Amino acid sequence: MAKPKAKQKLAVENDELRVRLQELEDTLGAIRSGTVDAIVTSGPAGDRGYTLEGADYAYHMMVESMNEGAVTMMTDGTILYVNRTFGQMTGASPSEIVGRRIHDFVSVSDHTIVDEITHGAGVVGVRKEIRLIRESAGDIPVQISVSPINLGGTEARTLVVTDLSDQKRLEEVVASEQFSWMLFEQAQEGIAVCIDGCIVRVNNAFYQICGCLPLMQPFDKVMSLIVSESETFSVDILQSGKTIRNREVRYQRPDGKSFDLILNAGPLNGREGAVLGSLISLMDVTEIKQAEQQIA
Repeated sequence: MAKPKAKQKLAVENDELRVRLQELEDTLGAIRSGTVDAIVTSGPAGDRGYTLEGADYAYHMMVESMNEGAVTMMTDGTILYVNRTFGQMTGASPSEIVGRRIHDFVSVSDHTIVDEITHGAGVVGVRKEIRLIRESAGDIPVQISVSPINLGGTEARTLVVTDLSDQKRLEEVVASEQFSWMLFEQAQEGIAVCIDGCIVRVNNAFYQICGCLPLMQPFDKVMSLIVSESETFSVDILQSGKTIRNREVRYQRPDGKSFDLILNAGPLNGREGAVLGSLISLMDVTEIKQAEQQIA
């Protein structure tokens, strides 16, 4: 028959085992329900943490594979997490970024904007354009979309960062083309762009000279430019790379009106030197010629 102390010891051990079993069951239940994403175990080498791969893992992988940068930070700007794309934007690895303030990676001129989104209230859906500092390279323009997040009772911020470099370059190209077109339209000389001998673009001054709608018609048919009694200009000679500078020519419209013109023309070359077409400029000097004849 067991001694009273032995029975008491067995009862205590039994209670401990029941408690541990309940803890294990609670842990398994939490894992199955997804309420935990990591567990910590104790061993001879100390505590060790193990991350669980569940629904949160799939979400994490999605964020890591995004083309946009993703940042989680505290309201003082301290960065808790970034994905690889944000690291590529700044030229630093995520491990070098976490723990630092977002201000360290933003142009000084945009720190006021950063302060507004970190400390300010009502940041849901806020979008701002700022410039990120990139190590060993120039700053890059980005758009940040801000949302608040609650981390265990602590207010934080999430940022989605979109690289605007390509968009900004496109805007510059469009602006440059618009500026070029404005100069083209306002030029005093009549200008025509031809491809395969046909007119594809002209400015208003050219319309005033030719007096017709010349688009998509052969230049030589629309504008019969007389160089001399035995010679007329042909756009075909430009295809060989020949350039014409300040040549005096005459043109008579079908309605009988005549023009004295200064012709400048040459091939229109592509980036690799291939002839894409031709560019023809006509300056109207009719009034000047008439004045010279009156003086003579």
